[in-house]
Amino acid sequence: MRKSLGRGDVAVNVGANIGYHALLMASCVQDSGQVFAYEPNPRAHQLLRRSLCWGGLLGTTTLFPFAAGDRRGTARFLVNREFLGGGSFYEWTPDLAWLHLPAYAHLHEADLRAVKEAFRLEAKPIDVHVATLDETVERCVPEIHLLLMDAQQAEPLVLEGGRDLIARSRDLTIVMEWGYGEKLVPDAGQRARARTAIERLAADGFEFREIRGDARDIYARPAILVPMDVEDVMATDRFVDIFARRRGTAA
Repeated sequence: MRKSLGRGDVAVNVGANIGYHALLMASCVQDSGQVFAYEPNPRAHQLLRRSLCWGGLLGTTTLFPFAAGDRRGTARFLVNREFLGGGSFYEWTPDLAWLHLPAYAHLHEADLRAVKEAFRLEAKPIDVHVATLDETVERCVPEIHLLLMDAQQAEPLVLEGGRDLIARSRDLTIVMEWGYGEKLVPDAGQRARARTAIERLAADGFEFREIRGDARDIYARPAILVPMDVEDVMATDRFVDIFARRRGTAA
């Protein structure tokens, strides 16, 4: 992130949760830059504001207490009280089949039990306001330099709602959690929306890399960037972090 942002830059954090990345972004762009952070979970948003206030960075950050999506309106949002970062527009796979994929083989049995128990608890549906990046960020700044998303499989909707902003931001890095293989997302319509979003980025010159590190010890060694094409991105059977920049621009 520090390589992608500098003083005076503009960053967007979709799914800001309690503010770890928003704090880092604000410290990178400093007083002359701006950070826009979206977090629709009321409890998480409260903690996000508190984090930025205690960090002395609230003045650099614009907080949106709603979700980013592909259109303005209201949507049903599922909140799990035991998993603050798991709010989503979508139901999780009931049998949590994704936990049994080889990519998660490193998890200890106790960790698996804890995750399964958290997801067994009934998620509480709430109504949240939804707006697009184009109608919220675009009216404030002409371009952005970093778009960071962890939106629990709403990333394609966010990309759709930010098409104009993304097209105009020529020096843009996108970092997002991604997982749309058939085993992770059985719904064909949801996978089709994801493919459309990725293909549009590719047509606009974006190249994709997986940010790959040691999941058992993220501090063991620096992550590496592994090139991916559109088919690689769409076929992944695990949740991965994707790094995307237009070809010919410095990483």
